[in-house]
Formats: sequence, C-alpha cells, structure tokens
Amino acid sequence: MFHKAIDLKFKEGTVVEVTFQDGMVKQYDMMVLSKKYPQVSALKDRKFFLSGRLMGYYGIIWNDDIDIETEEIYESGETVHTEK
Repeated sequence: MFHKAIDLKFKEGTVVEVTFQDGMVKQYDMMVLSKKYPQVSALKDRKFFLSGRLMGYYGIIWNDDIDIETEEIYESGETVHTEK
C-alpha cells in the first residue's frame, strides 16, 4: 500500500516534514542516505535543499540525481504527530 503525500515542509538542516493523506506527519533527515548516495550531500546547500518539490503524491525531487519516494519517509521517518 502506498501512502499519499499531500504536503511538504523543509525544516532545519536537511530535514523534510511530510504530511500524508491519512493524517500522519513524518520527519526525515535526508543525510541518512548520504553514505549510500553521496550526491545527497548537495542538500546541505540550503538554497538547493529548499528547491525540492513534491512530484505527485509519491516522491520528492530536487534534480535528476536526487529524489526520494515518500513511502521511504512514511516507513522510516520519525512520527511528529497525526492530524486526524
């Protein structure tokens, strides 16, 4: 089952906060991926980090090299709260 992302906020550092259709709000630090995917380190540039956007309901994209499925955030992110 896929969880639809409906809102994206950029927090301190390289943390994204995603609100899902079921009301779950999760935070995820993109730097956890930097060891496996060194290109993610580019997100330390705040201006570049803030250029990310939701692609449909299922992903966040910065450029051709950096993106993430929101399902990863739902499964591995830290729950902030539930809006429902």
